[in-house]
Amino acid sequence: MFRSWVAAKMTPEKNPAMHAWAAECVRALEIERASKQAEVAEQAQRLQDLAGSANVAAWRSPHVLALTTAIYEQNAFDLMTTLGAALADAGCRDTSVLKHCSLPNHVKGCFLVDMLLGKE
Repeated sequence: MFRSWVAAKMTPEKNPAMHAWAAECVRALEIERASKQAEVAEQAQRLQDLAGSANVAAWRSPHVLALTTAIYEQNAFDLMTTLGAALADAGCRDTSVLKHCSLPNHVKGCFLVDMLLGKE
């Protein structure tokens, strides 16, 4: 009985201010949900950047290992785009790994170089 009374009082015609407030709350919740989804996607990307990909062992061709060793030992991180091409040739289809290789400003500690070399 109470529900039917409340429902009757909450129509937009009978209580426009309450209806507008409720609509604004729904919009705010939708914006918050979209923001949280974007935050979760960003956090997932950060975790992947830290943890890397589980398929690294399959990409360790002699060419990839030689190139990765040279990058690491000579701080030749300008060769990361070349490493990306070598990984693709070795069967890597992980777009996030290949994209990572095309990004600038790599340094020692790069998760991909470390994982390819088996460093912890």
